[in-house]
Amino acid sequence: MDYKTALSKDIQNRQKRLQQEMQSTGTDACLLTTLPNVFYMTGTVYNGYYYLPAEGTPVHFLKRKSEIETNNIIYIRKPELIPDELQKAGYKLPSTLLLEVDAVSFTECNRLINSLQIKDVTNASTLLRKLRSVKSEFEISQVRECARQHEKVYKLIPEIYRPGMTDVELQIEIERLMRLHGSMGLFRSYGSNMDIYMGSLLVGENAENPSPFDFALGGKGQTAVLPIGASGEKIIKGNTIMVDMAGNYRPWMTDMTS
Repeated sequence: MDYKTALSKDIQNRQKRLQQEMQSTGTDACLLTTLPNVFYMTGTVYNGYYYLPAEGTPVHFLKRKSEIETNNIIYIRKPELIPDELQKAGYKLPSTLLLEVDAVSFTECNRLINSLQIKDVTNASTLLRKLRSVKSEFEISQVRECARQHEKVYKLIPEIYRPGMTDVELQIEIERLMRLHGSMGLFRSYGSNMDIYMGSLLVGENAENPSPFDFALGGKGQTAVLPIGASGEKIIKGNTIMVDMAGNYRPWMTDMTS
């Protein structure tokens, strides 16, 4: 089965699971806007809102033109237009709603709640994390494909090392190698205090330097703007090198440290 067909079937199952959870708690609908959750429920990303009633089909409210291949697309300029558009499409307005209250700004949450005249709001992020934690066979296959490519790239790292390199120079070469082998070049993490590029490379005593970010590793980095990871110091004989680069070769990522 090709990726597009398998993804489509998997998305249908995800929608069904989410609707079952809403029905069991008496929640009328779910409204998502963060990219990871929108992707999880649609297989794509867009600037707008994904709306799923407890029963029925989803609606995609887009704030920008997009060439996504899906049904029930409604273009809006602002979230205040959502209630009227839902009613025009034959949807009953919800009184209870799942909303990403921990990830969406206070102002935007208030706009959505007031526009829809919601009586009760529950954090959608908590439920979505629970659903996403149980992987389908399709998702597991994507993780395995990513891991195989991740492993392939790591095996090539010794070949690109040259004596006299700095830790930053070696990391740049690894990043180039990753991109050439299909890495998307983006490390997307859920935490708000987790700024990093494609991963981290730590050499020698730099590994002992703490970092203000919420990662297990540290490193002083090259600048106070991004105090983490490689520092620009030359790699000398006998140094220990730790490579912890993100395996973002598929939408489902892997992690590997060597």
